Amino acid sequence: MPEDNFKKIKTKFASKITVSDSEFDSLYPKHLREISKYQWSPVDVIREAADFLSENENSKVLDIGSGCGKFCHVASLSVEGKFHGVEERIHLHEAAVRVSVKLKLDSGLFFHANMKDINWNLYDSFYLFNPFYEHITNKNSIDETIPKKVSQYFVYLEIVKRKLQSMKSKTKVVTYNSFGGKMPSSYKRVRLEKRFESELEFWIKD
Repeated sequence: MPEDNFKKIKTKFASKITVSDSEFDSLYPKHLREISKYQWSPVDVIREAADFLSENENSKVLDIGSGCGKFCHVASLSVEGKFHGVEERIHLHEAAVRVSVKLKLDSGLFFHANMKDINWNLYDSFYLFNPFYEHITNKNSIDETIPKKVSQYFVYLEIVKRKLQSMKSKTKVVTYNSFGGKMPSSYKRVRLEKRFESELEFWIKD
């Protein structure tokens, strides 16, 4: 990808010019572009979510299952705040870091780890795009580099529930196509957007 393309896209965001998904996805390798429709959040969804999740430059947002980093990249170019991503697949983590460097963003915002091993209490808000769904289906899967088990799917859902339940009051969460489970009862849904391909839900902890 020519350096000028990264500069061009960054300039468009700075100037509030619309950037399409196909244009932004062109920053990633071909095999990651091909699964974008199913695996990476649309630019318009990310902008809506980021605007809600980040209140100011000190806000810290964690994307659970950040993949190639698209959510954090778009969010960082759109609003103030620190957008971190945790991803278990090393090749996706490395792709996210490479694009961050090209966009001159902080590449240290991405972690190669399992979300269960991250200290969620360091963050103010969270984004989840149904990150564990591939454990229960082979349709539109990212790849076969990690073991997939239905039992693991339910284990992860319980981990997310416990982590979210332990967060402080006013913690914000955005889910796109849900996170796969039911939000803890302490979270109130304050907004629902149905104009996208999947439901975009906005939550705040009591």
